[in-house]
Amino acid sequence: MGDSDALLDVDLHVRDDNQPEVVLYSPVDTDEGASRVLRSGDGEQVKEDSLLEVRQVAASPESGDVMGHNFDAELPQIAWLPSMEETGMDIDQFYFDALTAEGVTVGSDVAIYYPADDEGAHDQQLAIFRLEDQYPAYADGEVQEPSGDLPEVTNEIGEAPELQNHDSEAEAPEELATEELIAGEGREIAEDDQLFVQYRGWQWQNGEEFDGSWTEDGEAGQPFGFSLTGGVIDGWIEGIPGNNVGDRLMLVIPPEQAYGEAADDEGLTEGGQPGGHLIFVIDIVQAISPDDLPEPQQQPQQQPMPEDMSEEELQEMLDQMEQGEDTDK
Repeated sequence: MGDSDALLDVDLHVRDDNQPEVVLYSPVDTDEGASRVLRSGDGEQVKEDSLLEVRQVAASPESGDVMGHNFDAELPQIAWLPSMEETGMDIDQFYFDALTAEGVTVGSDVAIYYPADDEGAHDQQLAIFRLEDQYPAYADGEVQEPSGDLPEVTNEIGEAPELQNHDSEAEAPEELATEELIAGEGREIAEDDQLFVQYRGWQWQNGEEFDGSWTEDGEAGQPFGFSLTGGVIDGWIEGIPGNNVGDRLMLVIPPEQAYGEAADDEGLTEGGQPGGHLIFVIDIVQAISPDDLPEPQQQPQQQPMPEDMSEEELQEMLDQMEQGEDTDK
């Protein structure tokens, strides 16, 4: 794509310690954007609406010196490809077009060069992406027959669910109710996983949508990421584990596991959140186990001074430290 011949002398080597080396047999010399597949993977064609797991390295287009990378990170970066188009910037659009061009497959190494902006918005850039995996940003599996016990929704793979023929006067379940709408084939969700999901939420009492990640056009939006250890309502924390990646499930959540009872005619709680029973349809896009996450680095703690140290003992310690410094000199 673009002046791809300008990248003929670019190559990528990754050492055994996961440190990348960008090899330039000659500097990149072009005034236009360029991309080239250095090595073709044996996976599927990269799809424009997918989540893409990538390793990447940024390097000098003149020397190949590495400026930054994530090849030694515990987990690859998860890139939501449509977000590149949404910025409206030419450079992001070029990256999107390069990564989704015909013939770019999962497993490929893709080199991308973009020249400096005339107005100084960015310098010239050379980046190499290793495309490790991709998955759809919505539930992907076998559509299930509805039980008829819970509210009716449309249920097409890759399309936003729509609440249908909802009877707000019907009696809502007293306890948390769940139903699998699409059966995925991914691994089972654990209670401490970090998840990426698509979702829509409606209030039972009026059938109105109050939140969601799908776009107004009914397409998958930026997946919502969270941890099942907290930060979301109890109905999600209890209702999602045990399902599988790729599932679409419906949750009907009672007020005590959501935001509480409605306190006004608009159905809002005293805190201004949707009250009463809530209906959610959730597509489980991806799950990450905490075992796969890097452990946080602990900062060394400063040793406290003994509380019972006398002034003489303190002065003696300071004298010893000073003598040690003189010896080092």
